[in-house]
Amino acid sequence: MLRRQRGDAQPLDPAAVLLATPGVEFTSPTLREAVRLADGGPIAVITVALIHGSQFGLPNPGLLPTERERREVLGHVESAIRSLTKLGATGALDGQVAVTRHPAKKFAEVARLRGVSHVVVQDVDAAKWRKVIEGDVVKSVRRRLPAEITVVSPQETRESSA
Repeated sequence: MLRRQRGDAQPLDPAAVLLATPGVEFTSPTLREAVRLADGGPIAVITVALIHGSQFGLPNPGLLPTERERREVLGHVESAIRSLTKLGATGALDGQVAVTRHPAKKFAEVARLRGVSHVVVQDVDAAKWRKVIEGDVVKSVRRRLPAEITVVSPQETRESSA
């Protein structure tokens, strides 16, 4: 018997910064950038457990994230919150795990709902040809948000300065 799983309600508290990852661990430069941009304000952390597609044009429970995958991404959120505290984040911290096919779309939605000024995205370390095929999360989030919301990726600035 299939049972529908419901997640927690979407937090709606305002935040200064949204710290987002498409399911990978946050790096130190990304965490430091989030603390710097928050400047004492609240930081919201979000990560994604990916739905891997559909079968015969319909959602298939076998393509949903496994319990192990869900625990892994929840660990990313918990680890990030501990690290942000150690780095001196003084504002409120909260986290969430979203289950979706489109991480960039979800990040943009949450950024609008939470009224953030900055979105700091942990980019996936992949070759440029792979980003062309799979899509660039940072560019996609930037395209979906108004210009008033700054989208930053420490990996992007590192690559452009090299």
